[in-house]
Amino acid sequence: MNPPPAPPDPPLDETPFLLTRYSEYVPHAHSMALRARRKINIFTQDFDNTFLDNDSFCTAIRTFVVENSRVARINILIQRSENAIRQGHRLVELARRLSSFMEIRRPASQHASIANAFLTFDNSCYLYREIGDRPEGRGCYQDSLRTLELNRKFDEIWAMSEPETEFRRLGF
Repeated sequence: MNPPPAPPDPPLDETPFLLTRYSEYVPHAHSMALRARRKINIFTQDFDNTFLDNDSFCTAIRTFVVENSRVARINILIQRSENAIRQGHRLVELARRLSSFMEIRRPASQHASIANAFLTFDNSCYLYREIGDRPEGRGCYQDSLRTLELNRKFDEIWAMSEPETEFRRLGF
């Protein structure tokens, strides 16, 4: 297996960077997951096959859990899970094996119209797309204010969410 591509030298300040293609998210998601120490939140429309369903990201998630097993937590909110289940998504498989650390839920009906997608890593890094079904977005390695804002939004939706029934049938 080839090592994951390294992101371009990540800025160590609060300067956001733009992303225009799904493939650009892969090295950043990998790098940010490896920097995380406590929590990763994922809000996705349909598990973003291009960058969440790959060896690089899943390896980084596994490493995050192993290195931080006492406190590691990965919460995933998914709007539409049908394709991920049908296609055998790697992150779904990983969640099965790491069920003590990962939980997958579906947002409540009042949040079903939220169109964006984002990942937060602890309270410092994020990847964000205004329209979750499009590749254009931005990220930042050190922006605690924006990351906290996204985490608050995630926590609000999480509090009213329900376990994804499709995953229950699969043994979650």
